[in-house]
Amino acid sequence: MKGYESMSIDISSLVQKAFLSRRKALSPKVAHAYHEDFKRADRLMIVLILIHWGIASTINAVQYGTYNLGFIGGAFLTIFAMIPSMIMPGSVLSRSMIGAAFMGFSALFIQQQMGLIEMHFHIFLALALLVRYKDPIPLLTGTVVIITHHIVFNHYQQTGVEILGVPLRAFESFNGSSLHTGVNIVVLHINFIILEALSLS
Repeated sequence: MKGYESMSIDISSLVQKAFLSRRKALSPKVAHAYHEDFKRADRLMIVLILIHWGIASTINAVQYGTYNLGFIGGAFLTIFAMIPSMIMPGSVLSRSMIGAAFMGFSALFIQQQMGLIEMHFHIFLALALLVRYKDPIPLLTGTVVIITHHIVFNHYQQTGVEILGVPLRAFESFNGSSLHTGVNIVVLHINFIILEALSLS
């Protein structure tokens, strides 16, 4: 029993430490320092998102000629992230939407490469970049977004959904084989994404 009690206390302590910036007991000086750091992180993330947009519009579009998808999709995600960072810099909303935008780029990169499994590595890279905030909120938002993407796009892929003649992809398709799609593959990916987000939080 003592082991379980100490475990619950440790988990509670970890949660409190993870959300340290949200504690009501923070002094105004410390709260202000957190807010200023969040604003600096916002500016850095917007620069990184602009770089992502450039990659989506050029390098990542070469293989399948997905230049329009990269440019237009990347523009939407960039604007999506920039608006809150300009209107409410350093806010929870800004961090959340930037976290969502990074995972949106993961989904965009995956689609541009028709589900290429190596493109899924970007998810782990992007989640690691969000650690700069020293706050779990953008990690949690991004995790929800990319999990939703995997579930929805796996369904689209299995049911053969296309947009403008382009098949929607969550995973690679080898000669029409469905061995690399399905609930079991989605659950496997989701487990790793959740473990990554928890470890970074």
